[in-house]
Amino acid sequence: MLKLIRYAPQFDSALEAVDREMFIEIKYHKDVLRDSILLVQRSSNEGSEITGFGYLLASASFRLIQTELSEYYIHAIQKAVGEEEAEASVMLLNGLMDLFEEQKKAFPGKHLILRVWARETALAYLSLLKEFGFYKGNTMYICENRLAETEDRLTLPQIFSKAQKNLPGLTLQKVTPDDAFFREYISVNAEAFHIPDSLDDLYFKLRYYDASIYGAFLKDRLIASVSSWRVNDSVYTTENIFCLPSCQNLGATRALLGFVLTRLKKENRDIAALSVYKDDLPAIRLYSSYGYTRRHTLLEMHFT
Repeated sequence: MLKLIRYAPQFDSALEAVDREMFIEIKYHKDVLRDSILLVQRSSNEGSEITGFGYLLASASFRLIQTELSEYYIHAIQKAVGEEEAEASVMLLNGLMDLFEEQKKAFPGKHLILRVWARETALAYLSLLKEFGFYKGNTMYICENRLAETEDRLTLPQIFSKAQKNLPGLTLQKVTPDDAFFREYISVNAEAFHIPDSLDDLYFKLRYYDASIYGAFLKDRLIASVSSWRVNDSVYTTENIFCLPSCQNLGATRALLGFVLTRLKKENRDIAALSVYKDDLPAIRLYSSYGYTRRHTLLEMHFT
């Protein structure tokens, strides 16, 4: 028999056994809505066990209730295991949708969107989501760069020729972040994306995922950034890629990404991975020029 229960610290060891990465996230990631953590408990004559858990995750822009923003995304994340995985997954999804509805009632002036990700090939799951009222929002490609196979693309002319011509004095470095850097980072990030990312996710990656931040600087001003963190021992990401709008298309992002890929290769990483929206054609062209190829496709499913 399965039932939904609320999270309590007494279940920590069981949750860690189900999925250690998710467990670390619910314990230490500030974007997790603490009152949204649900568990699936399986009971039998032999006792009870935790066979899945899920939670809602929302960025700082939602938590701070910034009224000037028109849309707020809340992420539903879940994991179930065992023979009754499908039933447990449906229970978790239903429970998280109910919690999302509570958020909508609490903030009637906001346009809230519940977001989940599904692989394009997960036809049964996608069908279930559509039955529940989800619809497709965006499409994202997950791309990988097998660094040993793209060495010829990481030459100095490939990396620096455009920036050398357009941005004399550009410097690239791995950053040791402090408060002053983060203030500059969030300012440039906000100009690039219009709405700044939550720093909480970056703080979390720095502490628990061996993350590094790389910056491109012009006259000591940050103009572009790339972050990298561990997926496993051989795979590291190249994510959070952005550039100051006034410096875009001048070679700063190309130079910085090439610099990061070269560093990862020297650190004996096998694969660099990133995600990119299907419609971001300039970014796709840049990544392809460095040898990134699509590994799989994710569909961003929305519920409002």
